[in-house]
Amino acid sequence: MSANQKLLIIIYLLLILKVNIIYAFDAGFIQLASSRQQNKDTTHYGMTICALCRVTLDYLKSTYNIDTTYLDVKFDQTNGQCQGNIVRGIINLLRSSQMKGINPWLYSITIKNIASANTKTDLKEMFKEESHFDSESFIGGSKLIMKRYQSTLDTILKADNYDQARKAFGAMLHTIQDFYSHTNYIELQYKSPSDILGKRIFQENEFASANMRTCISCNNEQCQVNTNFDENIQKTKLLTSGYFIPIGFNLFKKFKPKGKCSHGGSFDSTQDDEPTGGINKDKLDSIHGHLHYQAASMAYNATVKILTQLQQDIGDESFALFLTLKKNLNSLIISIDTSCSIGNYVDLAKDISTNIINQYGQLEFAPHNYILISFNSDYAKIIINSRKPIDLINAIEKVNSCENTTSALGGMYYSSLIEGLIQSEYSSVMYTFTDSVASDSYLKYKARALLRNKHIVIYSFLGQQMKKLLLKSKSNLVGQLDGNDDGTDLPSISGGLTYPIAVNDRPVILEFILRRLEWTRLQTLVIFESNSTSITFYVDSSIDELHIDISSTG
Repeated sequence: MSANQKLLIIIYLLLILKVNIIYAFDAGFIQLASSRQQNKDTTHYGMTICALCRVTLDYLKSTYNIDTTYLDVKFDQTNGQCQGNIVRGIINLLRSSQMKGINPWLYSITIKNIASANTKTDLKEMFKEESHFDSESFIGGSKLIMKRYQSTLDTILKADNYDQARKAFGAMLHTIQDFYSHTNYIELQYKSPSDILGKRIFQENEFASANMRTCISCNNEQCQVNTNFDENIQKTKLLTSGYFIPIGFNLFKKFKPKGKCSHGGSFDSTQDDEPTGGINKDKLDSIHGHLHYQAASMAYNATVKILTQLQQDIGDESFALFLTLKKNLNSLIISIDTSCSIGNYVDLAKDISTNIINQYGQLEFAPHNYILISFNSDYAKIIINSRKPIDLINAIEKVNSCENTTSALGGMYYSSLIEGLIQSEYSSVMYTFTDSVASDSYLKYKARALLRNKHIVIYSFLGQQMKKLLLKSKSNLVGQLDGNDDGTDLPSISGGLTYPIAVNDRPVILEFILRRLEWTRLQTLVIFESNSTSITFYVDSSIDELHIDISSTG
């Protein structure tokens, strides 16, 4: 990469950060938390976490009759913020209540991931007008909300994929929240969140027409105190929103239409175009910053409202799964190579897999769902994703080797990992069986990113033929699955193992698996690489019981 290319990347990253600071409700990226310690603005991240915690407490009270009084006082609806560490309070509540089996750590990860999906919209869809209700994109914005809300319902009710549902829902929340900061809804003095968002699409008679004047000019002081909306807008109570064109981008895009409002702010190239000023309420020092807390309060209440709507639409059981307030919220994934080379091991793989499923079914915290993936040199595909272990057993019995007869060297190993990781819940476990090298090693780092993000443990069982192929192969297009020489093999990274197998190893393998089935109760705290015989590490004082699981390649 040249010096000029690096400079352009740095400028682009600074541009993204600058836009995030000025352009919308502060996203609330965790990485920037130290720089806003004295900041009293309400952020997308903060109000989303707060709203999720609010509906969590409501669910715990209504479903389990748990007393949450001491946490109820931590919510401030006047600015959409929560006092103190409300997440830590709920974690302690889950640990101390009768709700044994619910994983407080997993709950914390879940709500943070929903909130992060919200904030990432500012990066992924920075200049997508409908994502922020900019430039009077009321039809596009409300369509986007409906699309993502329906996607949330479908991925839960049809695909049973809660991880994808949380991402879609989090992204949708960003657009809902920006509606109250970027439009004149607050200035029109509505007292409760819109009944339209998440229910239907805006009609053209509900917002200003393309040729209608919506704003009058104002300077910074006037904009902070007085409304700068055209009197026609106030009388007809029509919605409008500000136009936002970043400085520099106006060279490639036309200016805002005549008579329309600007978003406002030093990074908005339209703020000096008649009518001057702006209308955003993103922060306390924004152009309409005196209404920031009103907008934040309305956005917070709207977030609680759409969460309540989701609970009604999917039911209490699924809503608890959505927030990970249920037991058994992890997946068991089996991935079997069906290429010809594994013929000697496919029956062993099926036998081992069936025993794994039976043993997991006897655990107090059995998996939430069971996934089977088959792969060869041509493809990797999901065979089944079911909540019933017998469905997985039956599917495994139907697996046959030599499904494709091509002579291509290597299998779609990493593709199979990615398929399973996308479908799985957090803190799951995956068993892979193969007898060939990976022909798709270019996907290794994508698989590793998903692996770390979801905290999945992988156990990889390799037939002996694998070692022979690796010794004979000189191709750069294939890669070892077990790279202990450089410490990058995915099983070791995840806390699992790569295990060589032979047909007569069945009893030893089964004993090994059974001794490690307690993974559902454990979390990996520390992973060290060290030549020292003495290692010091620190453990959270809230841990009641500590297990140390040591594995070595030596």
